[in-house]
Amino acid sequence: MRLSIIILLFAGGTMAAARWSNVGIPEPTNRTIVFLKTKIPAFYQSAKKLHESIERLNNDSVSISDSKKLLKSCRLQYKKLSFWLEYFFPIQAQAYNSPAKFEVENSSTEYEPPHGLQQIESLLFSSNPAKSKNEILEEAKIVMESARDMESLLYHWTPSYDQVFESIRLELIRVMTLYPEGYDAPFLKSGISESIQSLESISEIFSYYVEHRDVAGKSISRGLQHGIQYLQNHCEFESFDRLKFLRDFMLPLDAGFNSYINARIPERHYRSIFDRKFSADSNSQNTALEKLGNKLFFEKVLSGNQSRSCASCHVPSKYFTDGLAKNFVLGKDSLLPRNTPTLIYAQHQSRQFWDGRAASLKDQIKIVLTGNSEMNSSAGEIEEKLNNNLEYKKEFAKVFHLENDKRILMDQVCVAIASFVSSLSPMQSNFDRYMTGNDQAISTLQKKGFNLFAGKAQCASCHFIPFFNGLIPPLYNRSEFEVLGVPATSDLKNPSLDYDSGYYVVSPNWFNRGAFKTPTIRNIARTGPYMHNGAFKSLDQVLEFYDKGGGLGIGLPVTNQTLPDKSLGLTDGEKKAVVAFLESLTDPGQAFGGKIEGLHIQAHRK
Repeated sequence: MRLSIIILLFAGGTMAAARWSNVGIPEPTNRTIVFLKTKIPAFYQSAKKLHESIERLNNDSVSISDSKKLLKSCRLQYKKLSFWLEYFFPIQAQAYNSPAKFEVENSSTEYEPPHGLQQIESLLFSSNPAKSKNEILEEAKIVMESARDMESLLYHWTPSYDQVFESIRLELIRVMTLYPEGYDAPFLKSGISESIQSLESISEIFSYYVEHRDVAGKSISRGLQHGIQYLQNHCEFESFDRLKFLRDFMLPLDAGFNSYINARIPERHYRSIFDRKFSADSNSQNTALEKLGNKLFFEKVLSGNQSRSCASCHVPSKYFTDGLAKNFVLGKDSLLPRNTPTLIYAQHQSRQFWDGRAASLKDQIKIVLTGNSEMNSSAGEIEEKLNNNLEYKKEFAKVFHLENDKRILMDQVCVAIASFVSSLSPMQSNFDRYMTGNDQAISTLQKKGFNLFAGKAQCASCHFIPFFNGLIPPLYNRSEFEVLGVPATSDLKNPSLDYDSGYYVVSPNWFNRGAFKTPTIRNIARTGPYMHNGAFKSLDQVLEFYDKGGGLGIGLPVTNQTLPDKSLGLTDGEKKAVVAFLESLTDPGQAFGGKIEGLHIQAHRK
């Protein structure tokens, strides 16, 4: 349904576009429009050739290879326009380059099937592309017809300088975190070439807005050219040094561009993606609220039988996990259904819990405090206990500015604990130190491991830089859920299904059965056992599972698996390098206000 609307939106503006006029438009904007009007026809022609090649598609290798080559050509033309289309017309952009998996809409039961260039790639690289010819042809037709009418979007399009700069900034983040990693072309492996097209376009556009004596602007233009040259000289996907490209070219460029925008647009306060305050949530700090939350985090009075606190399961000395595959139900010998995840970097997720059933940290905390299995208390019971405690009454009154002996409320308790949890985002690992200038912070093996992680091993296409979780760049406002086919135990030779339905409970669509939120792998060397069920005790076991192609790869009938089921072909040495890199993501204990090993974080207990 949505794609039909998109096509109508394009087609409806065709005649209007013919009447477009540049009268009164600022010169940089006019030049941008002229640039786009030269690139759109080239994209349409590439889409048309792709459609024609798929019409000839059959089971022979020549026609399949020809379609793959023309798909790559079409993608390269698209990336010349992506900075503009993805920012200014994100709905229309989905007709071209949305992920090759089902996407849930606003409600839990409405969804959009996969479509566009990524879906075409997925089908072309299947075991029998000719079998899906009609579906591929339909996708190619949508891309072609939408591209034919794309110029209509330029009618009355008069962006502000702020908007153009923002579109460039977001595209730079995509080049840093998505394109070279093969996020949207994992089989074509065209991410390096696509990055070149993207940077060349934004370099051209940015030059329109740089005045002759603009020293800072000229410096950014040189940085863009240096990045393009490096990509052109090192364009082989598997061997590409992503770490060098990111650290030595893109991060300085990103920092310079952010400073450039911040100096010219006062309300902007952009930061590097490896800056601890990169996320908007990290910019606001309330020390008193955080301190109160710290105290409540260790408060056993919050549980129904006063025997368990948040810290009982999220133990600071264990990097805010419990070290168990599954913890116990409060007051019983039975086990909780899932592994206890770390709370470090928990704020950098759009949803909480493995199954995403909470929309915020505050909601997550309330669910745990009142859940029968975890803390087994109630809002009324917690409020009564705290309101009868003179010390807490004084602290809450001070932090929340309560007057006239107003009562402590459950919502305030959750806000305070959430503030403390949000503070657990130090970004002080050896890898962070290396990315911010310390050349000796990581080893040669760890550097190799990162390049494998972001390249051949395909880890970075789900664990996105810089938080290394499922929070999707460049907006970092939505967390991905993936179906991996994790088995019930670590026995990969005789695997058995894990029947946890995961995200399906929240969003009851067939493709969400067994889907779980992609967690952070920062501090992963200290937060085992791993996966939602704690099935794997070591990182070696985790890598072996991924290397074999997930559940499908080990023979489990996971028909809706989103992880590619083909072997990654990692050698033992490559796996060792990836594990070494993962170890470099460990934050030092003192980053949390004290040495974690010695539990120097103040533990408040009654």
